[in-house]
Amino acid sequence: MTVGLAVCALIVGLALAMFFAVWESAKWRPVAWAGSALVTILRGLPEILVVLFIYFGSSQLLLTLSDGFTINLGFVQIPVQMDIENFDVSPFLCGVIALSLLYAAYASQTLRGALKAVPVGQWESGQALGLSKSAIFFRLVMPQMWRHALPGLGNQWLVLLKDTALVS
Repeated sequence: MTVGLAVCALIVGLALAMFFAVWESAKWRPVAWAGSALVTILRGLPEILVVLFIYFGSSQLLLTLSDGFTINLGFVQIPVQMDIENFDVSPFLCGVIALSLLYAAYASQTLRGALKAVPVGQWESGQALGLSKSAIFFRLVMPQMWRHALPGLGNQWLVLLKDTALVS
């Protein structure tokens, strides 16, 4: 179970880390600040607290959705209620979500730093060759980025593997 949990959290966490890294590198400052705030909060919270919050918070969310509540927008009220018969929350799924969020918060910083480590001249050389922005990124920048990111991601993989003990 430990390896399965860690591998699932790694796959989901890497996808989230790429999203967080792009979010933090947004050109519009308020959007970038919101991404940085989320990553900072996730990195600052103890891991056990995140695991417990996801596990008990998800069951509380299901309970609230089944009881129903009303969203009041001032001029209109929207009732929200879902038909949920089974309140069993999968510990494995909650563990994957919690560990993915934790891994993504740390890995996004590694990926962002690795992306900034690639010289700007690589982008310029791709433009000189007439490549599109996506071709420049995937053919020139990304392979060089992974060279910088893999040592840090390897260390974070080991931390993730150790953090699976928190879920058990």
